[in-house]
Amino acid sequence: MQPKTTLKSLAKILNVSVSTVSKSLGNNDEISEETRQRVRALANEYNYIPNQYAVSLRKGTTKTIGVIIPNILNPFFAKVLIGLEEVLSKKGYHVITSISHESTSKEVRCIKTMSRGFIDGLIMCLAKETQVSKAYSHLDSIVQQKLPIVLFDRIHNDLQCDKVINDDYEASYNTTTHLIRDKGCKNIALVSSICGIHLGNLRMEGYKQALQDHGIEVNEKYIINSPNLTDFTTRIPSLLKDKTIDGYFGVNESATIRTINTAKKMNYDVVKELPIAAFCNTSQLRNHPSLIIVNQHAVEIGHKTAQLMLDRLQKDTRKTYTTTTVKASIDYKNQRNTTYKTH
Repeated sequence: MQPKTTLKSLAKILNVSVSTVSKSLGNNDEISEETRQRVRALANEYNYIPNQYAVSLRKGTTKTIGVIIPNILNPFFAKVLIGLEEVLSKKGYHVITSISHESTSKEVRCIKTMSRGFIDGLIMCLAKETQVSKAYSHLDSIVQQKLPIVLFDRIHNDLQCDKVINDDYEASYNTTTHLIRDKGCKNIALVSSICGIHLGNLRMEGYKQALQDHGIEVNEKYIINSPNLTDFTTRIPSLLKDKTIDGYFGVNESATIRTINTAKKMNYDVVKELPIAAFCNTSQLRNHPSLIIVNQHAVEIGHKTAQLMLDRLQKDTRKTYTTTTVKASIDYKNQRNTTYKTH
């Protein structure tokens, strides 16, 4: 294996000091143009790649932002990453991403690795296990290290940092109201696999309050709220067999898609028989054209989160922190002319 080209090896070939090579590659005026051209030509010939960690030590900044997300397969997180990268790259920042897989221990390891001088700031969406167990001590340690941190979507309310969230309660209330007023639903089932997570609880509360405000009694038998996907999948058929249910509200994408797929296996015409509104990815409209999407505007969340991080890096002496709310909206595409059959 060919040894890696270094500043020292270039200096030896050119018979100059390492400092001269470094300054030449940095286009320093202290070095003559002739020498700078010789150094650059040799660096290109030997495919020299600068040691970014060493450069960061000299400059006092890595120009890198760490991002930890719970799940890379969820389109919501993928779109947030797109938004983050769009804003940060324009300011010369790189993004490195780690996945916690919804595990607190993996989240801790990701943080430890990233915070060892490799990043200027950390952006996070908390793992499900972290929120359910309320194990936040590793987050407090980041704040004590003075490392800028911005949380998005799943947050820790008491942590002293900037945050970006959706209006989960209001969006859930408005979505349930849409099913009642515009779709004529009276017996609306709720499906969720994120119980224990703060935003999941807010969406549940919004659903229940909308029912109550429209004179509809909350019926617990219409609710599946299980973090165990095997248990969730087992319980869905019984819910779908209940002929009194005339609408469904999906609190999260995984629960919604499992409900729709199970309904298809049970030979339901999901376009005509199951009015479903859900927090879901807009691309699902291609597969389920009757699905009423609660659009969380994930790319905008990425934009807002990245901007808060940039602001924090530029004004790190601020003692106040910002919580920015991105309002979700109901996507009415393909909904207006849909007529549902009773079961």
